[in-house]
Amino acid sequence: NLNAVGTAEDSIVFSRRYSTGFQATWRGFSFVDADDDNELRFLVIEHATKPEFERGGGIYGTNSSLILTQSTLRYNHADYGGGAYFENCAPQIAACAFIENVANGGAGLGLSYAAASVRDCDFERNSAFYSGGGLYADGDSVISVGRCRFTGNDAWDGGGAAILQSP
Repeated sequence: NLNAVGTAEDSIVFSRRYSTGFQATWRGFSFVDADDDNELRFLVIEHATKPEFERGGGIYGTNSSLILTQSTLRYNHADYGGGAYFENCAPQIAACAFIENVANGGAGLGLSYAAASVRDCDFERNSAFYSGGGLYADGDSVISVGRCRFTGNDAWDGGGAAILQSP
């Protein structure tokens, strides 16, 4: 399991070291079949990029549960879920900011077959080529969204703020 916990005064920053070349890329966090004791709090996750057809630029989770609180995911890129993408998971997300992430769908946050709780989060200036600039959920996802702000998100094909799509 992973417990990365910073403080309000001193967040843990995960970013790329170089701005160009092979070493300029990092692929964010991946939780695959991880146990349920994973917590990320007071983090900044930025400039992560997944290759074409991969999901979850800053954070990717499948068959895992995660508590993500008081963190910022910004400037990340992926096919779906530029900031974060969860499938077959039950993430608990609170007091986070998803800022200027880019993806084909769910630029801020993407969910598929997920049971997610999203509370007190800000989705700002995320951009999706297809749908769900701020938030995208599909595949019978069951999500609870409360007290979140969606500002300046866009999607070329619809759902600038959010889109929920059934199978």
